[in-house]
Amino acid sequence: MNFRQRILPHLCFLFAAALAAFAASGRDLDALALMVQAERDFARLSVEKGVRESFVAFFAPNGNAFTPAPGNAKQFYGGLPAEKSSTTLDWQPVYSMMARAGDMGFNTGPYVASDDSAAHHPPRYGAFFSIWRKQADGSWKVELDIGTSTAAPPVNPEKWHAGEGSAYQPPAHLDAEAENRSLMRLESDFSAAAAKDVKAAYSRFMAEDVRYQRQGIFPLAGAKQVRQAVAANAAKGTLQMEALAVGMASSADLGYCYGKYSVTGTSKPVEHGFYTHVWRRDRNGAWRLVFDVATTVPGD
Repeated sequence: MNFRQRILPHLCFLFAAALAAFAASGRDLDALALMVQAERDFARLSVEKGVRESFVAFFAPNGNAFTPAPGNAKQFYGGLPAEKSSTTLDWQPVYSMMARAGDMGFNTGPYVASDDSAAHHPPRYGAFFSIWRKQADGSWKVELDIGTSTAAPPVNPEKWHAGEGSAYQPPAHLDAEAENRSLMRLESDFSAAAAKDVKAAYSRFMAEDVRYQRQGIFPLAGAKQVRQAVAANAAKGTLQMEALAVGMASSADLGYCYGKYSVTGTSKPVEHGFYTHVWRRDRNGAWRLVFDVATTVPGD
């Protein structure tokens, strides 16, 4: 039994139950359901037609994929050979979050890359993370995609559920450029704090329901697990982050930033790569880190 046959029937039942609970909370049920369905359709097309055709079809014109550096996804995947690859990439969302405006959200979950060639190499596993935005024509397209690898599939796969939405009530009139600048300043503050004391920085900025993805480990959920992981990583050296771009929902309650990072030991860098942070406003309007994913670039 393959990945899709094993997981999909179970998740579909749980998805329906979770959507009912989400609707009862007063959130935008239609937007969440459409975004999650778009993710499922994306994965199904990947299995049927291959990575090239599916990624070109489902990414926004300005969408970025980390390969490993961020770059235009349509250009990158459109440049791949037209024939279907011998590797089949499949995935399923297990955790999703939607902005109050219903125009931006994200999905994450496990993926598997299976080798269909005569060599039949072992499958490769990992966790994907994708930010989606509603387009002018009402369709949903990927705005950003980044993933991490794991040595094996999850032992106890998560049941699909929606993350808690923001309780923030945005003002009637928002200045989008000002909101983006404020998010960039927040990233700068977080970066500066992390460079001084990474454990204190995470404790100060992250939400209790924060999620954390890194290469080679299963995704972590909850502030307690993230504190432990951050404390372990702190021993490697000093964390430096440089924000490259931000994006935000029109309701200014959910936003993201991506950039590059490095970890420097006593004399030289020991690790570098790229990261994406997702921020959610609390009831008082303060931003809290709800998702942190980073992918390491192999050493030079």
